[in-house]
Amino acid sequence: TRVRIPGHGWDKINHAYAFGGHKLTQQTTEELLGIQVNNYVMVDFSGFESLVDAIGGIDIDVEKDMYYYDDWDDFLIDLPAGQQHLDGKKAIQYVRYRDEEGDIGRIKRQQKFMMAVYEKIASAQILTKMPGLVSEIMKMVKTDLPVSDMLAMGGALHGMMKEQGGLQMATVPGTPEYIDEISYWIPDITDLREQMVDMQGAQMTERYRQGAEKMEAEYKRNLITAQEKEKQKAEFKKYITRVACSLFCLGVLGLFVVRSNSLSDYALGLVLGLTIGAYVKSICYFATLTHPKRLHRMYIAAYDERNKQILMATAVATLIL
Repeated sequence: TRVRIPGHGWDKINHAYAFGGHKLTQQTTEELLGIQVNNYVMVDFSGFESLVDAIGGIDIDVEKDMYYYDDWDDFLIDLPAGQQHLDGKKAIQYVRYRDEEGDIGRIKRQQKFMMAVYEKIASAQILTKMPGLVSEIMKMVKTDLPVSDMLAMGGALHGMMKEQGGLQMATVPGTPEYIDEISYWIPDITDLREQMVDMQGAQMTERYRQGAEKMEAEYKRNLITAQEKEKQKAEFKKYITRVACSLFCLGVLGLFVVRSNSLSDYALGLVLGLTIGAYVKSICYFATLTHPKRLHRMYIAAYDERNKQILMATAVATLIL
């Protein structure tokens, strides 16, 4: 999800942890959701596996055969389809698997897995073991929650299972977008804030609504700016392609100007043509840096006309040579 990370501009939300640990992640999440996050729990891959093993594993229906090998992490995913009992090592494979649905599909599987974990923890079987289990869990995670609160949460989860029939989960409403050739999820802030209010069974205040509308306007401005930059980059790629064609044509014209049967003279003519082309290119490039928007478009237009003339001259030169 593309968010505004305080002090670091716009980036993926998971980068908040890389920039400033759990504190910046907490602050970024609060700004996105518009609510206060009171506590945090951190767990790494190793801790995740240990947590799953600590509660005796998870029973889950694997939707399809899952196979993938990550060369970078030397990580293998190999799960057959069907009902399975997953231990920690198998569970991490399930939640990390990514298919043609991308992040959205993986998020759905992670939500499905978290629901299975929730049901297991809220069961009477685990509830009786909760005091000893919490002590073990506290060794596997980093959190600012005291043990007493963790125990209270276990009881609350059991009560929620009876009253609400399960844990409520939702995906941030939004749309996919590519920016700088990177995939992002662009959140719809007003819909997200309404979702937060509905999930908590509350009423949206006017102040909360205005805050959501203000932030959504800021998100849209940033997105438009990013899209304009993408368009400029695409135009500049076309410009570079035109320059490359011009360099080639100028090199051929250099051969034509020399008009000699000497191989060394032909080589000299080619070098002269390429040098002239490179000089013209450098002038155009530095001009686009000093005033990119107007001059960039002007030079592209100029090269469009120049290329027509050069191609005609090249055709004539080819016939003469």
